[in-house]
Amino acid sequence: MGTSRSNPPWAPGSSLNGSSTGVSAHPGLGSTAAKIGTGFSLEIDKEIDDTNLYIGHLPPTFEDDALIRLFSPFGEIVMAEVIKDNITGLSKGYGFVNIF
Repeated sequence: MGTSRSNPPWAPGSSLNGSSTGVSAHPGLGSTAAKIGTGFSLEIDKEIDDTNLYIGHLPPTFEDDALIRLFSPFGEIVMAEVIKDNITGLSKGYGFVNIF
């Protein structure tokens, strides 16, 4: 009794339509570039090679530079932002980090 295993759609060498071209039909799942429509007849190729991370459960006094120090061992930090309350200036408890 053998079981057949297949790779998930985002794994290299698999795709959503069953052919193994190595490029998925879904942008971000194995594709290397995505077309961005601008509303005009101009299309721009954008490389997808950075990672946008949601970071939750941050303490109220957490700052942007602390996120940079925390994630810099994992790659080049493109952007780090702690989302803050407009009135108090304290962290709302989450932020975002873009790593290249």
